Amino acid sequence: MAELLRLILKTTLDHFSIPWGVQEYYVSIYKLSRVCKRWSELLDATPELWIHLSPYMPEYLIKMAILKSRDLPVTISGEVDDDDPLDLLLGQMHRCKRIGLTSAFTHTSLSRIMACSAPLLERLVLNNRFLGDEQPRIFFNDFAPNLQYVSIWDARFQWTSPALSELLELDLGAISGDVLDTTAILKLLSRSPRLTALRLQQMSVPLSPPPRPHVALGQLQSLELGRLSPGALEQLIKYISIPHSTECVFRVLLEPETVIDEQLEPLGQRLVQMAGNDPHSHMLQEKEAGNDPPDIKLLFCGDNSRQGSFELKIDIIPRRRASVFEYFARKLAQGFSDPSHAPIITIIGYDYLSHPDSQSCFLQRLRDILPGIKNIRIEESSYASVARAMDILYPIKHPFQLFSNLSMVTVRYSKHDKWVEEWSRHGRKGERRVPLRLQTLTLEGGQIGAEWLQRLEGLAQHVVLSDVRVMA
Repeated sequence: MAELLRLILKTTLDHFSIPWGVQEYYVSIYKLSRVCKRWSELLDATPELWIHLSPYMPEYLIKMAILKSRDLPVTISGEVDDDDPLDLLLGQMHRCKRIGLTSAFTHTSLSRIMACSAPLLERLVLNNRFLGDEQPRIFFNDFAPNLQYVSIWDARFQWTSPALSELLELDLGAISGDVLDTTAILKLLSRSPRLTALRLQQMSVPLSPPPRPHVALGQLQSLELGRLSPGALEQLIKYISIPHSTECVFRVLLEPETVIDEQLEPLGQRLVQMAGNDPHSHMLQEKEAGNDPPDIKLLFCGDNSRQGSFELKIDIIPRRRASVFEYFARKLAQGFSDPSHAPIITIIGYDYLSHPDSQSCFLQRLRDILPGIKNIRIEESSYASVARAMDILYPIKHPFQLFSNLSMVTVRYSKHDKWVEEWSRHGRKGERRVPLRLQTLTLEGGQIGAEWLQRLEGLAQHVVLSDVRVMA
């Protein structure tokens, strides 16, 4: 019975967000202890409930938690301040398993914490510029043999410390380039060949001569590189060897005068390798939500379970979006050993690919690059753009279709009547479209009138409705 009650109490307390809810966490323990003597004794006798320490806990509460947690590993988290009872926390570094600290100011307190050995430390999260302009000379006394996860944003360190070795996950952001260039990053990565996740964001990283040979990260599952200084992302991609199964996310800023092929070539080569590894691949283009004008977003993924994904977000002026899309379409085509292989193309935000008077040219160029396309999806586009795209794919009263192998088209829209009616208006008055060489036309979401649905059923062999409401 006692074990069941202990489990119930622990589960009740587990919903608190540590570190930000640490004080509320202990307030709840206090309230639970007031229910009855039995509960109070049980809480006191459950050391795993007292392992959370924080710099902004009252000194008496820190002492109580240290005593009641006994010899269990503890976590230290919260916001650091020079006025905090730091000596109490320093005395627990020998059994600290997790650290998550932040500060909005320059303090010496954190430097004292970082000077301690941390034999049990597994996870380190540090945020904001709390170490000032001087780098600490030591990093956990160069002894943190169990450290596996490191997330450091806007801070300065001796990146050559042996403690930053044999990591499994590394997340760095807003690190100034005067302490970390591309060579230093690659050397840092070379000391952790078993990395499974790597994230580098918002860093001004100077270019420097890369090491030889390349850095091999054969177990990397997730890679995210974004908003790095010009050339840094490209150099890192070029000199880091990762598996085909790695999930990749990149963020690039393309200036108006940038030569697309030059800046994107390392990314393009990555896509060539992935396409060659899985012919049943997908390539998507979509707008970046919340931006006006929206960024371009490309996503490549495959059906092969051993195949990773490739996601690229590009800040770029509107008139160059189609060129970027075409560049990666060429790379996909280059990766396919069999010309009959082609990806499913999903066009999201078709309005944003180019200006309305040139969208036909974009689809025609796409046909020249990937003629074997069999499946196209159109999503989140205006009804006029959907109608325009359908008109280009299947011209009125003409047996010709743009992609000879195209057999499946999917349109996702809220009111299908609008694009079907607009599409029907194209061409001369009174002309009706001939049946399409289309096996399946799928409508997703929204609604459609029965009359317009009947017209579509006369054009495609199969019209499939997915979560679509048919209106009388």
